[in-house]
Amino acid sequence: YNLRAMATRNDRRGQGTGSKLIACCAEQLAERQGRVLLVETSSSDTFAETRDFYLRRGFREEARITGFWAEGDD
Repeated sequence: YNLRAMATRNDRRGQGTGSKLIACCAEQLAERQGRVLLVETSSSDTFAETRDFYLRRGFREEARITGFWAEGDD
């Protein structure tokens, strides 16, 4: 499975909304006997908080495609 994008409103940040969405995804994947969830995000500084969000929830960086989003944006 592939999670291409997930977002919450700025005024909802830090209230557990993203964590609940990830938990819901995990629950649905388990019901479907899914083995892998790919989460795509950018290497740009703008997405540092996003990458940290996933890392804190047990995800790990498995691969990086150089220049995937744009030149210098893996």
